[in-house]
Amino acid sequence: MIRSLLPLAVIALAAPALAEPVSDVRTLSDADRAAMDAAAEQRALEAPLDGPATSRRIHGTMEMMVGTGGRTGLAMSMVAPLGDDGYLVLAYAAEHGRYGPRDRHRR
Repeated sequence: MIRSLLPLAVIALAAPALAEPVSDVRTLSDADRAAMDAAAEQRALEAPLDGPATSRRIHGTMEMMVGTGGRTGLAMSMVAPLGDDGYLVLAYAAEHGRYGPRDRHRR
């Protein structure tokens, strides 16, 4: 019997706390929102760029996959700098299995 009354006791004790209105809700003014957006945009413009565009080295990835039924796959990509401000980007992917290559674009 105590076990069946326990949920009712919890609800009865929590009900007054849930009924009180929340009084410490604060909202931003339009000027505050605009200032925050401008500051975020400025930080994004000043942030240093990381990655292949700034290091001027060749970067790449290679992925291999082995699945059920003998399915295998390979994917490669690379980014190489060309001259002072150009880049060459290459990518290749292939998948093969017992039932032939998988065509992701076929419906």
